[in-house]
Amino acid sequence: MNIPLDIQSLPESFKNALKQRYLYRYRKLNTYFEEILTKNQLHFANLKDLNDPFEGKAEIDSNNSELEIQEFLINDQFEKIINQKSTEFKTREELKWVAERMINMPITFQRIGEETINSQIDKCFVCCFSNTVDNKLLWSHYADEHKGVCLKFDVKEDEDFFAFLLQVIYQENRPIYNHINEALNFIDKIIATKSIDWKYEEEYRIWKGERGPHKFKKNALVEIVFGCRTSIGDIMKIKGLAIKNGFSHLVFKQARLKNNGYGLEFMNV
Repeated sequence: MNIPLDIQSLPESFKNALKQRYLYRYRKLNTYFEEILTKNQLHFANLKDLNDPFEGKAEIDSNNSELEIQEFLINDQFEKIINQKSTEFKTREELKWVAERMINMPITFQRIGEETINSQIDKCFVCCFSNTVDNKLLWSHYADEHKGVCLKFDVKEDEDFFAFLLQVIYQENRPIYNHINEALNFIDKIIATKSIDWKYEEEYRIWKGERGPHKFKKNALVEIVFGCRTSIGDIMKIKGLAIKNGFSHLVFKQARLKNNGYGLEFMNV
C-alpha cells in the first residue's frame, strides 16, 4: 500500500484503517453478486446513491476572515465566486473587493460552499464493508434475511485495490465543515462521517474517483459464508460458480444458530 511517509498527516479515517486485515461484505444473491465471482469485481456507488440520505451532508461554516478568503481565491482560482470565466485577479484591490463581497453576502457564500461540496461528492465513489462476519442486523439488512452471503476479503492480498480504505467515523451531530480553512478535513468530515445510529455496522469503505465496477485480485477473496437460510441449491450453485471461475482456494462456511442465546456459529460446508 502506498502510504505517505508522514503518517500523522493522513486523515483520521485513513489512519484508523491502516491496520485492518480482513473486511466483510454482505450481499444478497443476484446478478451483481454473481459478477463478483464471474468477473472478480465489486461495484462502487456514489455517496448520493447510498441508503442514508445524510451521506456527504455537513453544516456549512462560512465564518472566514477577509485574508483567509483572499488566500483561498488565489490558491483555488474559484470561478463561481464572481461569475466570470477567469479569476486571475489583476490587482490586490480586485481580490479585496471579491473577499469583502463574500463576507457581506453570507447566504451566497454558504450556497457556494454547498455547491463546492456537491461537485466534489459527484467524484466520490465507495464500496462498503464491515469489520465483522457475525453482525445479525447486517445479515438481515444486506444479506436478504440470511438467504444471502457474507464475503471475506484479505486486504493484504490486494493492497492496490484497498489502497484508499477508510474507517467510518460515527458521531451524534452532523459535521461542521469550512471549505476555505478545512479542505484537508474533507475526507473525514464529508466522505467518512455518519450518524451514530449506524455505528452497529462497524463500517469501512474504499474510496475511488470513478464509478464501479472495479476489479480485485482473486486471492483477495478468501471466504464465502452462507446465511443460515441460504438454500442447499444456492450453496451448490455458488460453490460451482466459484470453482469454475478460478476461486478454488475459497473456504466455504454457513452460519448456524447457537443453541443458547442469540449468537451465530459458522461451520464448514
